[in-house]
This record gives sequence, structure tokens and C-alpha cells, in this order.
Amino acid sequence: MLQAFPLFFPPSTNTWTANAQRDPAVDTFADPHIWEEFDFFYKQAMAVAKYAFDASCAKNDADFGKHVTNLR
Repeated sequence: MLQAFPLFFPPSTNTWTANAQRDPAVDTFADPHIWEEFDFFYKQAMAVAKYAFDASCAKNDADFGKHVTNLR
């Protein structure tokens, strides 16, 4: 699921306007930097997805702890 996370932020969802009244049902509260630096955002999301996957495959508590620390 974490690999799909960036797909929830297509450019059309960048509706941020400073000091605008927000309706949480339809407006984004996402930081506009997501779209300004989307490649960075995407790479970070993929790294998080890998850490989560690695944690799910851990064979022992020490490996699990290492991957969860990276995930944080």
C-alpha cells in the first residue's frame, strides 16, 4: 500500500491557496512542496515502502527492529 501512496497526489490535487477557507471533504491540506519536489516525494515513499516490506520479511526481532527504526 505504501508504494501506491504517491499516486494519491496527482498534480490536479494541488489546490493549495494560502489563507483559504478549507473544506476537508474536498480540499487538500497537503503541503504544496509535494508537487514542487514530486520526484523527491516519490523516492522517499518508495524507500519507506521498502523498509516496511523488509520489516515484514524479518526472520528475527533484531532484524525487525532495524527495519522499523529505518521506517521511522
